This record gives sequence, structure tokens and C-alpha cells, in this order.
Amino acid sequence: MENELKNQLAIPKTVIEVDSDCLFTEQKSIIETKTRIESNEFSIEKHSIKIDGVFIHFYKKNIFQQQKLRVISKSGYIQMHFELSTGATLYESGIKRGSFLPIYQNQHMLFFEPYLDGYLTFPVCSGAMTVEIELSEEWLKKHFGEELTLLQDFAFGLKSNSPSILGGRTYPICSDIYLIIKQLYNCPYTGDLKKFFIESKLLELLAVKIHKAANTLETKNPVNISKTDKERLYQLKELLSSAKKEQLTIQQMTELTFMNRTKLQNSFKQLFGMTVHEFVVNKRMEEAYDLLKYSSDWTVAEVARHVGYKHYNHFSIAFKNKFGISPSKISN
Repeated sequence: MENELKNQLAIPKTVIEVDSDCLFTEQKSIIETKTRIESNEFSIEKHSIKIDGVFIHFYKKNIFQQQKLRVISKSGYIQMHFELSTGATLYESGIKRGSFLPIYQNQHMLFFEPYLDGYLTFPVCSGAMTVEIELSEEWLKKHFGEELTLLQDFAFGLKSNSPSILGGRTYPICSDIYLIIKQLYNCPYTGDLKKFFIESKLLELLAVKIHKAANTLETKNPVNISKTDKERLYQLKELLSSAKKEQLTIQQMTELTFMNRTKLQNSFKQLFGMTVHEFVVNKRMEEAYDLLKYSSDWTVAEVARHVGYKHYNHFSIAFKNKFGISPSKISN
């Protein structure tokens, strides 16, 4: 097991099959495993806990050389991800080029992907603590009801089988979240009592995340988004994600969604946690990263012009705000 995990981390072509079915087939209330591996490239301690419908993975990591591995899930994948200290994780879709899920140090995210087929990159770090909590849709429905109303528009993403992030973005890790994770990690109980304790803490953790996501929505001018408008906004988001050369004007967007400008802007921000402009900038930066990372034929200046920036300095600032590093440091 130790050598297998070591090979998975060290060889980018290795395919990791993610078990997205968290439901138990055995008559056990809880299963725990611990693994420790060391090499010249990394040192990792992994503590995993499995209860019915949930996988929890605690990682203590020292990465001496950047690692990359491929990951695949054959069905929908729901994860709460926490980078508690110096680490970071970047998921790049291998199917939809330019699609990224970056989570940097002291950030957390709840996301859903209809399927995973891409690459995880772990940059160099020391003393990093990462927590991944994989949830089944059945577990969420058990505790939140069939309609998952409390999960707001994240539930709409699940039902429509569309990629979704609670609140539309990552969030800084607050003291409440640190405390809950510490309690999960240091739980003194065993057996059924530990399972009950873990579930209670997971619900508390989700309550904090849902509250923070709700507070990011537009509250000054709340918008009641109908099901039809949501579908149109998701279609617009998909169109904006796939558009490479032609950039839609705000007038074209209003015509496509049958909304006026104000309603479009407010509804888009309420649904996805960012303005249309912020979303477009993010997609431009992701396309730029894709070109710099995988094509040796493009200079940084050419990439900047390609994604719509006349001034290199403006492009460099936007790129660093998105990925935490300057575009000149992305190696092919």
C-alpha cells in the first residue's frame, strides 16, 4: 500500500480511480486507516476515516518537488476541501481545457463535479495540512432533505448535473472552521459514538460554510431568481466558459437571457458569487495559464494580447491575483 501510494504521487501518468460511492457495503459503523510515506520528493502522513456516506482524509505534507497525478471519478464527486497552512492544490480538467479549481493556503471550498478526469498538482510546501471531506449526495439528502434547500444554488448544480461551488468561490478559513477540524482530528471516541460525533461536527462545519456563502450574496437588492432564469444563467455561464476568441457584449448577454442589464448583473452575482466581469476575467486567466503551461509557441506578451489585454502590467497583475504567481514563472 505504501509503495503504491508513493508511485501514484511520483508518476504523473498514473491514474487514480476515485471511489465516489461512499456508501458502506459492510456491517461496520466506522473504518480508519493511517499511512506514512517518505521519499526524496515528498513526505506524507495520511489519516482516513470512513463512515456511511462520508470519507475524511487528513494529510500532513512536505513536498520537496512539485507533484502531479491524474485523477478520475466515474460519477458525481462532492468534496469539502481545506488548505489549513502552507499547502495548495490545483485541479485541472483533462477534458475541458482551461477549467481549473485552485485552492490556496488558508482557503476552503465545497465543490461538485459531475465527473473528474484531470490532474492534481501539489506545489512545493513545508508543514502543510490538508483536509478533504468527500460526501455522497445520499448523505446530504439524509441530513438536509431531498430538495437540499439550505445548500442554496449548490443544490441546483447537483440537480442539473452541472459543476458547482458553494458561494461561487473559495473562502478564507476562519477560527470556527479551524476549531471544528481540530475536534474532528482529535476525536477521543470510538465506534458508534465516534460516528455520531463526526456527523454532528460535519453538520456544524456545513452550517458555517452555508452561512458564509449566504453572506456573500447581494443583499442590498435581493433578486428572486426563477427556475427559468437560473437555467438561462447557467447556459450563459457555459457559453462564457467556452468562448475563446469572440467576447460577448453585455447587450448580447441581455438578449440571450431575456433580462435587462441590472437584473442580469444582480442575478449572475447572486447565483455564482461573482460579477459577469469577474467571471470573464477568471476564464481569461485560466486560458492564459493553459497556453503558458502547455504550449511552447507562445510568449507571455502574446498570451496577454490573445486573452484581451493591451497592457502587459494589467495582465500580470490579474494573473498573479488569480494564481498567486507571475505568468513568467509558469514553465512549459
